[in-house]
Amino acid sequence: MHTNRRSTPAFGLVPAFFAALAPGTIGALGLTPAARARDFRLEKRLPLAAGGSFALSSEASGVKFRGGEGTEAVVLITSERADFAEVFDVRFETARPDRIAVVIERKSRGPMSWLTGSSGRTRVEVTLPKSAAAEIESSGGGIDIADLDGKVTAESSGGGVDATNLGGAAVLKSTGGRTFALGTSYQPLQSETDRVVAADVDRDGKIDLVSSGS
Repeated sequence: MHTNRRSTPAFGLVPAFFAALAPGTIGALGLTPAARARDFRLEKRLPLAAGGSFALSSEASGVKFRGGEGTEAVVLITSERADFAEVFDVRFETARPDRIAVVIERKSRGPMSWLTGSSGRTRVEVTLPKSAAAEIESSGGGIDIADLDGKVTAESSGGGVDATNLGGAAVLKSTGGRTFALGTSYQPLQSETDRVVAADVDRDGKIDLVSSGS
């Protein structure tokens, strides 16, 4: 006896496959932008006295610094991670009008903390008065700095350090990538060592770059 069996087209299984996925899984796979409605965003504007200094320590991502004409320090943190506020703690410390410190660190310090929910891009962008000094530490990504005239100290263990148009002395260090410095009054330098010091060594009005291993 012959029985006709109706076959199910392969594409007919696709809707059932997606319906069976746990909530949020599709967004994690990048198949829909619905999860973006839960993006994290924090913007903070803080007055910074002339000649003041700004310090940032970040475990969340790489950081971008720019100098501007204003009198405020503007910190913008954006993340595609829906759990950013649960995983990271953000602190602003303004003990003096000429000093601002920002710390972005993981709330959990256990050995498994670095494995929790790493999906989703995070950005940290800081705009400072051009004359401000900056102290930057990043273990979550690289550092990109430009257009500052104050002293700059930048150290990254999560990526490279790129510096452009720095008008003052600078110490740039990376143990997680390259160190690259470029300015209008000196030739670009790309160093395979982990430390680059930028300063007007011979006092001719131009920034000199001195590279040495640590």
